[in-house]
Parts: sequence; structure tokens; C-alpha cells
Amino acid sequence: LFLQGRQLFRQKTPEGYTQAIALYQQALAIDPGYAAAWSGLSGVYIGQITEGLRPVAEGCRLSREAADKALALSPDLASAHAQLGWIAMSCDYDLAAAAQHMTRALMLAPEDTDVLHNATILAWSLGRLDTAIAIGEAEVARDPVNGLAYDSLGDSYCGAHRWDACLASYRTALALNPGYLGSHSGIGYVLLVKGKPEAALTELQQETAE
Repeated sequence: LFLQGRQLFRQKTPEGYTQAIALYQQALAIDPGYAAAWSGLSGVYIGQITEGLRPVAEGCRLSREAADKALALSPDLASAHAQLGWIAMSCDYDLAAAAQHMTRALMLAPEDTDVLHNATILAWSLGRLDTAIAIGEAEVARDPVNGLAYDSLGDSYCGAHRWDACLASYRTALALNPGYLGSHSGIGYVLLVKGKPEAALTELQQETAE
């Protein structure tokens, strides 16, 4: 149930988020002490508010509660520390606190792809694009079927104006998860930058995220 929930979360679709929550909750009904499931649930709530699928205040509260439960059960759970870093970024707008949480997570599990994913977002938010790209490339090398990883790496490539690499990453994310929110708009943006407005419009018209 946990693995299915994580995979559905990574699809980055409204249905995937809803189904992921249900699966994590089923796992927790079987084992309320399953810290990793609490951490996974925290990530889904943040994902929902990022995509405008849940009110921000509600999503932040639910995400924080789930991450706190995960850490109460397992104080050295790297993914939960990484989730607190994401909460600090998305809810508190406190990049310094996010960096502290993420540093702790990376010390505990430097090869965990969920931790690497959140670290990529933090590095991008801090404008450290070379670091974001390096972490993102390490993430996709370790988990080459993770659409979230390719999407974040694409963001970093775009920030560095590496348009061809950005386009390839976004298209890989979309190929792995055809309903992926934001991929068509990302691809359309890159095509527009590359001087292909008609192709950009065609791509943007396929976007489902409001």
C-alpha cells in the first residue's frame, strides 16, 4: 500500500493525489506506527497545495501534522526531515529553516531519492542552479522512472537557460506520467522561448492544470 501510494503521488495528477492519500491511510489503519507512511502522506498534502488542489492553510496544517507524527515515531527518518524542509519552503517561506531541515535529511540519507528531490527544490529556490542540477541528475540516475525527478530537473535546466535539456526532461516526465500537471505548460514555455509560438500554443492547449 505504501509503495502504491508513493507511485500514485509521483504521477502528479488530481486523481493520483487522492488515491495516494487513501492508500497511505489504509497502510496507517493497518499499522499506525508506520512512520514512512506518515511522511508520505505529508508530501501528498504539500503536493496538493502546490497544484492548487487544496486550500493552502489546510494543506500546510495537515502536512505538518503528518510530518510531526512521522518524526515522533522515528526521529531519524530522513524523509520526514525533508518534508519539514518542504513545509518551511511552501508554507512558512523560511528558506533558512528549510536548509537546516534539508541538511539533516541529507546527512541521514544522502542517497534517498525523496530526500534528493526536496533538496533539488530547495537549491533551485535559493538560486543555486548548478547544485540543483547536480542533485537532480543524481536523482534521475538513481530512479530513472520517477517523473517528479525529471520535472524538477527540467525546472533547474530552465533556470540555467539550458533549454534543450529542459525540454527533454519535461517530455520524459510527461512520457512517464501522461496526466502530469504542469508538464504541457512547461514544454509550451520552452517552445515559446525557442521561437516556436505555434508549437507552444498547441502544447499549452493540452494543459489540464488551471
